[in-house]
Amino acid sequence: MVFTTRKNLILAVHNSSYDPADFIDIGNRVAARADDIRVYVVGATADSSEVPAAVWREPTLTVAFNPGAPFRPLRGRVICNRPIEKFEQWKMLADAGIDVLHSQVFRFGMELDPAVWGSHVLVKPQSLHMTSHGAGVQLFRRQRLAAAGPQDFPADHHLNRTAMIVQPFIDTGVNPSKFRVLCLCGEPLYAQFTTLVAPRPDLTAPDAELEAADVATSDGERTYTHGDYPEPVALARKVAKVFSEVPLLGVDVIRDARSGKLYVLEVNAGGNVWHFSSQLWAERRKRYPELVEQMQKQFGAFDRAAKALIAMTRRLAS
Repeated sequence: MVFTTRKNLILAVHNSSYDPADFIDIGNRVAARADDIRVYVVGATADSSEVPAAVWREPTLTVAFNPGAPFRPLRGRVICNRPIEKFEQWKMLADAGIDVLHSQVFRFGMELDPAVWGSHVLVKPQSLHMTSHGAGVQLFRRQRLAAAGPQDFPADHHLNRTAMIVQPFIDTGVNPSKFRVLCLCGEPLYAQFTTLVAPRPDLTAPDAELEAADVATSDGERTYTHGDYPEPVALARKVAKVFSEVPLLGVDVIRDARSGKLYVLEVNAGGNVWHFSSQLWAERRKRYPELVEQMQKQFGAFDRAAKALIAMTRRLAS
């Protein structure tokens, strides 16, 4: 197919979140594959005057990976990462027919019908920042939490000092696990399976033991594998279509160990998931130096990113 109209792709990147060299590399791959697209990588705080004036006479797409990136193009569409509150995520997904967990804001004294909630529940902070680090995620026996009041927990317990969400506990196995599929412009760049090294207690264990257990895969000692996970990857593609205005997504998926059913746990849309070079994973990359190579090689991440950006630029540049 021959493309006669030249288009521009502007990548607005933020130096403090990841290494901009990654996106310069990807931009070069775009330019090498698509002679109808010119690529410009600019800082997120750049002014539009720093881009050659001729750019603004041609169809342009700007892709920004940080929330509220102040770069303002003089023409064309902009797609940008932004934090999306959990309940907004889940509504969007449910409206698209994608399975999510039944979730409510927790309040002491609320009815926890066993037909809805099962035998065990998870509570987690409503705050996006807190759950990204696994803080405050706790396993409870449903009956124990339903009968509890504020006086049953220390004053500084999360249940007494911040908004919390309650969800049915989906048992992913004795060693809790999840899939993280990183998508750029709808294209999965890698699919990572994370497993806690320490097993969770048996679900018949005493309440104190259950409530002290690590069950969040964003906390505790973990292993990472990059294998063949066609079902989570296919699900992540569907999720990416729901969030088509967000270029970079970390899609978290869990699998019920008994039924095999997949659920979307959450969608990380704030732009802090570029773990090839993110500050968030700096220590992890030092500890597991093989991880970046695995993330890169699994699907050919940067080549896939270039192809996805080419397709999106041809479709959306205006």
